Formats: sequence, structure tokens, C-alpha cells
Amino acid sequence: MGARAERELELKLRNTRAALINMLRDAEEDRRQLKEKAEELENKTRKLSQTRSAILNMLKDMAENKKKTENAYQELKRTQSQLIQSEKMATIGILAGGVAHEINNPLGGILIHTQMLLRKTRDRDERRSLKLIEESTRRCRDIVRSLLDYSRKPGLNDFRSLNLNKVISDACDMIHYEMEDRNIKIEAEYGSIPDIKGNSNELQQVFTNLILNAEDAIDETGKPGKIIIRTYQEDRYIISQVIDNSSGIPEENLKKIFDPFFTTKDVGKGTGLGLSIAYRIVEKHGGEINVASKLGEGTTFTIKLPVGENEGKDFGRG
Repeated sequence: MGARAERELELKLRNTRAALINMLRDAEEDRRQLKEKAEELENKTRKLSQTRSAILNMLKDMAENKKKTENAYQELKRTQSQLIQSEKMATIGILAGGVAHEINNPLGGILIHTQMLLRKTRDRDERRSLKLIEESTRRCRDIVRSLLDYSRKPGLNDFRSLNLNKVISDACDMIHYEMEDRNIKIEAEYGSIPDIKGNSNELQQVFTNLILNAEDAIDETGKPGKIIIRTYQEDRYIISQVIDNSSGIPEENLKKIFDPFFTTKDVGKGTGLGLSIAYRIVEKHGGEINVASKLGEGTTFTIKLPVGENEGKDFGRG
């Protein structure tokens, strides 16, 4: 091989080597770029995943906030309804107290003079008329007393530590025989509960009224009845229920059941003050009273009262 041929071969080898080096350099650059692209794609995928998670969390928070907003709205409606009812009861209480004071003394005078005439009169027709006047006057006086009780605010000294089981038991004892005459059975389910702070006479009035209302409702069915009285503790509250198996209360009457003078009883059989007074008494004790009813099944009144500071005494289930 001549010198020229060797030079040409050497040149070709150099060019081939340079081309291979360039190819390797280009391949390394491509590998580096591919690696960068892969890392960039991985970062974008990670960011996309994070964005997706953030969107899902936002949607979840929005759903929870919507639920909370709906719950808050419902609670606001309940609170507004309670405030309206409380304001109504306070206004009626003021009016009732004023009216009752104005007519209480004249009624007392009519009753005294009627009784004096009854002692002197022997005529049967006159005595019958005077008896009617006396009976009507006593009824008016009882209504006035209810109005005064409705408007009167108890002092702090009227509140004592007491057990609700005993209060209810005393109320049942007073009307036990009347219930037996009407073939109505009272079943007491007293829970083991601590004391509350309250006025025994007023709370007894509440339960007496609820039981008598249940009695009247059952009596309208013409069938033997049952009234269940239940007490139990729930957190820092004492829950009491008066449950009857009457024909129930129509839905349109449930919203008006605690309104003063609202009654479904016949004229002369009810004043419509009992439940409104019960509402006021429970409210003064820092509690709540609610009613639930289903036609054909019965009615349940539920009272929620806060536990008193002195919780040492417990009447248990008796």
C-alpha cells in the first residue's frame, strides 16, 4: 500500500472516529434531554395529582360547608320560632296579669254576696239561680288565678333542689282515683336521675295539666287508655315524657298547642290556658317543652330541664 493510500485510510478513520464521537455526544445529549423531559413530566404528573387532590378536598369541604349551612339555617329557624314564641308568651303574660288584677276584686265581691244570699234564701228557684251564679263566679275566679299564675315571675328563693320523680309521683297521687274511674292506667318508668333546681308546685302543675290533657284526649276515644310517664338523664339534662295512646293531635293544631286560650275542647270544658302556662313554667326553669303526635297512635309531650347544682340526692326508680 502506498503512502497516499495510507493517508486516505487514516483520514477516513479519523473522520469515522470523529463521527462516532459526535454520535455518542448527540446520544448523551438526547439521553440527558430525555431524562429532563421525564423529570419534567413526573413533576407535572405530581402537580396534577396534587391539584386533583386539592380539588377533591375543596369539593368535600364545599359539601360539608353546605351541610353545615343547611344545619345552621334549620337551627336558626328553630331558634327564631322559639324566640317568637317566647316573646309572644311574655307579652301575653303582661296583658294577662293586668286584666286579672282588674277583675279579681269584683269577682271576689260577687262571690261573697252570692254566698251571703244563699244563706238567707230558702226559695228553691232562687237558690238554683244563685248556685249557678256562684259556680260561674268560681270558674271565672279560677281563670283569673290561672292568668295571675301565668304572669307571675317566681323569685330566686322559690327555687329549691328537688327530684323530678317525686314531683311527678305527687302529681299522679292527686289524680289517681279519677284515672281509675275513667279506666285509664298510668305506667311510671322513673329513671335514676339527679336533682334539678326548681319550684315544686309549679312543676307539679305542669305535669298535672299534661296528665289531665292526656286523660281528656283518651276519654274522647271511648276506649280504655294508658299514660306512660318516663324520666331519664341525657348529658346535663333531665328528660321527662308524658305519652298517651289517644287518637292524637291534627298537624294543623300542633303549632298552636302552646298558644294562650287555644283549645279544641267544648265550651265550658277548657280555658286554653293550661299548656301555655306549662310552657311558661318550663321556660322559667331554663328548659324546653315539645310535642309530637300521630293521628290514631297518640301524643308525646317531652320536657327537657337542666340538672341542678346539688346532685347528691337521688330518688332512684321509686
